[in-house]
Amino acid sequence: MARIAYPTDFSGQTALLRTIIAQVKKDGTAGPLVAMLAKKGIDLVKDKAACTTAITKNKLFLAAEKNSQDLCQQRNTLMKPIMKHLRGAFQFLKSNLSPNLKAVGDWGATILISGKIT
Repeated sequence: MARIAYPTDFSGQTALLRTIIAQVKKDGTAGPLVAMLAKKGIDLVKDKAACTTAITKNKLFLAAEKNSQDLCQQRNTLMKPIMKHLRGAFQFLKSNLSPNLKAVGDWGATILISGKIT
């Protein structure tokens, strides 16, 4: 028996549904799937409507994903100079509190035994 490879991506799935709907419509009431669809209670009109809703939701998802990436980049850009300032502050604390490097940890830094601040 042949193995059927179903699409796993969203656009492939929606294209497959459109192809099935078009073929059932083309074949008419004597088509090979009509009896099976009726027996299984499958309504292609409802499936098409659900697919249209899914396409709308996918567009919103893609827009939100793009917006999310933009916001993440903006956040990282804003944090870059702040982290530079914090690294400088911790390096100052490290040299000021030496040899008691554990005291740098009181300021919220994680400091290794070797003296490296992570």
